[in-house]
Amino acid sequence: MAEEDWRMVRTIRTRDTAGHPVEITVGLVLVDGQPEPAMRVDGGPTVLLPLHQVGGELLAAIRQMLMDWYTRSQS
Repeated sequence: MAEEDWRMVRTIRTRDTAGHPVEITVGLVLVDGQPEPAMRVDGGPTVLLPLHQVGGELLAAIRQMLMDWYTRSQS
């Protein structure tokens, strides 16, 4: 997808598991005239995130993982 298709873009700087700097771009891209959530890593291919279909499941899984980690780290 071309850069001009992106809307409401935000870039997050982080690192990969080897410690190398990585940029994650998140935003909305227009698909058939409709905005869809999307992301890409280090300028790579754009990946659509079907949040309207699985967003609740994704957030619940992340929340549970963080809670489990926190609980274990406090033991």
